[in-house]
This record gives sequence, structure tokens and C-alpha cells, in this order.
Amino acid sequence: MNEIVKNEKAGIRVCSTLEMTGDVPGETYRYDLSRRSMLSDFATCQLSRKPLSLDNIPVHLRLISHRDMSSWTDFVNSCSERSLWLRFLSPFTPTPEKARRFCDVNPAEEIAVVAETNRGDQRGFLGIARLIRNRRCEDEIEYALLVSDPWQQKKLGYLLSGRCIELAKEAGFKTIRFETLQENFPIIRIFKQYNFQFDSKDENMISMSLNFT
Repeated sequence: MNEIVKNEKAGIRVCSTLEMTGDVPGETYRYDLSRRSMLSDFATCQLSRKPLSLDNIPVHLRLISHRDMSSWTDFVNSCSERSLWLRFLSPFTPTPEKARRFCDVNPAEEIAVVAETNRGDQRGFLGIARLIRNRRCEDEIEYALLVSDPWQQKKLGYLLSGRCIELAKEAGFKTIRFETLQENFPIIRIFKQYNFQFDSKDENMISMSLNFT
């Protein structure tokens, strides 16, 4: 309540519901972002500003939507069994129900960033990264990544992860965390480069995190 009064005195418009925040400009918009109430809108804006280029192929970053279920299915089918195992920690086959789950996401709970290209025979999804709110800790967000096999050695995972780390930090989260198998050396290498620290090991699983200060 004190923050609301302070903002009103400073001339900043204050909204009492999420539905009212869509047209809020300037400082109030940034204020809402820090409260992580408009993460998807913020991500859309930030991703459009910084396109990628790999092997002289333009790579577009955007948020996934329910219209992407067919593209998501094609992408998952293009990944090797090992890549899917390292991402989902079990055998994984795309189904219409799974496509709906992973594409029609609740932006209040998670966002999925798609790396795609529309150039020639490279058309389609190259990778998908996810930022998922930790419901037990409001200041923490969890991360997951899947890159198609032909693009795993071309810095896509590194660059895509960097954008997601920036999103998490600028949206006001204090910690980004991920868990993976100890044998998932490529992604462990990526996060070591971003100064993630090992938190714990449990049998064949490890947890790593980055705290924003």
C-alpha cells in the first residue's frame, strides 16, 4: 500500500488489476515488469530488438504460441532420442496433447523462446528455451533448453541461453536455475561460461544456478 501511495504522489499511474496494465506507459510499465506481471510482453519487445545470425543464416527469436503446435511437433521429431532424453529425462514422443501443453502456455507461469529460420532448407525451429516460474520462490525462475542436433555445435544454445538470462534478470528475478543429467556436458559447459555455480548433485542429476546481484 505504501508503494502505491508513493507512486501516485510521484504522478505514476497505478492499476489494481493485471487487466488494466496493458496500456500503462513509462515507469509504471517498468514497475509492473519488476513484479513479473507482464513477462511475455517484455520478452516479445526485447527479443525483436536483437536478431541472431549463425553461419550467415538469420535466426529470429520470438515467443511460442498455440499456433505453433505443428512446427513444435516437427521440431521434436527432428531431434535425436539422446537429445530428447537429456531434455525431458525420459523417452519422449510428441503427441497432440503434449503439443498443446508445450505451445499453449500460460504467460503468467512460463514463456518459451523459439529460435527459427525461414531461409531455404533451414526453415523451421532450431531450438526452444523455456523460463518457468518457481511457485515456491517468487524471485526464482527455472530454465530448460532443447536445440536440434545439427545446431548444437554452432553456438545457438549459448546465444539463446544468453538472451533468456538477460530476460530473467531484466524482468526482476534474482535467481535462474536449471537441473540436468551429469552427462549433459554441452549445456553444463554453456552455463559454466555464464558463471553458473553448482548447487547440488543427486545421483545422476545436478543443479546449477546464477544469482543476479
